Amino acid sequence: MPTLLAYKFAIRVPFTFPTIGANLSSTEINHKVLVSKELQSEPRITLREHFKPQIGFRQVKSVSSYPVRLAYLGVGGYGGAPLQASAQSDMVKIGGVCDLNREVAESQAARYQCEVWDSFEQILEDDAVGGVVMTLPPDENLRYVQQTAAAGKHCFVAKPIATTTADARAMQQACQDAGVVLMVGHNDRRRAEVREAKRLIEEGKIGQPVLFEGHFSHMGGWGLTAAEWRAQRDRCPVVALMMLGVHAIDSMIYLLGPATVVKAFHRHAAMPVDNEDVAVQIFELEGGALGYVGDSYCSPHTHYYRVLGTEGSLYVEYEKLTLIDAKTNPQEVDCPPTNPEVELVEEFARGIVEGIEIETDGEESIKALACVEGAIKSARDGCEVMIADLL
Repeated sequence: MPTLLAYKFAIRVPFTFPTIGANLSSTEINHKVLVSKELQSEPRITLREHFKPQIGFRQVKSVSSYPVRLAYLGVGGYGGAPLQASAQSDMVKIGGVCDLNREVAESQAARYQCEVWDSFEQILEDDAVGGVVMTLPPDENLRYVQQTAAAGKHCFVAKPIATTTADARAMQQACQDAGVVLMVGHNDRRRAEVREAKRLIEEGKIGQPVLFEGHFSHMGGWGLTAAEWRAQRDRCPVVALMMLGVHAIDSMIYLLGPATVVKAFHRHAAMPVDNEDVAVQIFELEGGALGYVGDSYCSPHTHYYRVLGTEGSLYVEYEKLTLIDAKTNPQEVDCPPTNPEVELVEEFARGIVEGIEIETDGEESIKALACVEGAIKSARDGCEVMIADLL
């Protein structure tokens, strides 16, 4: 197996991740990626074309009881969220962490009383590891999932699953061939207010849904530099859509069903690097409703969804859900509490031990990614795109 080296991407993101309650303003978020030595000299754009797993298939790690011992790859910045969630669950055990920044890794290891691995290779060779939680740039997920699956370990990746549906399909195939779980960390649909909105829609509280409106923006683009992966069109095309809009699209699909057609407009409006930081998408949905998703990577934090029906509407905000009846009378709805991050890691564990169906598996996550890829093609070519052509 080739020696694994590492390189680092760092960004400054002046906004708050509400799902973990941590203010990341002025915090350097490190995204670490481990790259095989034989590929290091290749142009970055050809890595995907030339990469093949560096190990043969191994027997799937048999896990028949809880807690499931997990490894965590990339633990700076948002990579701390799965660790924090795992520490709150009896269903998983934090086996260890791996990060290019040794200081970050050691800090997390001290906090969670776990091992520090020096390389991704060491994780793959650790027979006690049942699954790997990867918080990496999405264009890197394919290579790491292929190697992790080939090592017989179950795979959890942050959203989006990849930057192209072709990569996502290859990830799905690698896990299917190896007989391991593939889970994608779409957390927005798991918020209490989104779950409750789904229930009310299914109960017919707003009549026939006819329109979805979704918006997710923040000012993360202002701190980007050209060297960072989010700034690079070939690595993170239409950053506003790839990083933020995918949340709204996944929630739209969860609430109202798959999209069939997309028409999009994208602009580089303000941030100091050359990538599209404003995105607008219009969708036709399978059930007959229309959908709108707007995103900005250069505007103050805004995050809401509206679902309009023939007899009422729902307004979904962070930790708040309002039902508006046909007479426009608003009523705040009590939502049973959820913890999306804990729910994700526990569902991953149950998929490993009990073989339950994973809600946001490869197939479900590809639905949202196909909308993203279709929107990028639409804005680039000035045309409507049929989502089925990408599935």
